[in-house]
Amino acid sequence: SFQLQQVLLNLVANAQEELRGSPGRREITIAARAEVDRVVLDVRDSGRGIPPNALPHVFEPFYTTKPSAAGLGLALAAGIAESLRGTLTADNHREGGARFRLTLPAITPEPTAPAEPATRPPGAS
Repeated sequence: SFQLQQVLLNLVANAQEELRGSPGRREITIAARAEVDRVVLDVRDSGRGIPPNALPHVFEPFYTTKPSAAGLGLALAAGIAESLRGTLTADNHREGGARFRLTLPAITPEPTAPAEPATRPPGAS
């Protein structure tokens, strides 16, 4: 869905911005896994991580640690996740860098009806 694309775009753009100009290893990792009743997607960067005092506020509207940001991107992303009956969380990965986790309910595909057998017109062989 377009909304899911917006969430992922925001998370990757934030990770890119964090890594821009950072010394050393600069990596963004996107990993997903399916569980029984949900799908979990992680976006992780190798940056400095989220300052501990900022971590509880990252999804608040207008909260930002960046001088040129409006502070709406993560708030909107969290709102989209909620509208999709999911969650968006943030933490610092033990190996360094920030990790954002999007969890959404799994969608079970509808069973498909078997195809109707092809019928021949009367008199056809």
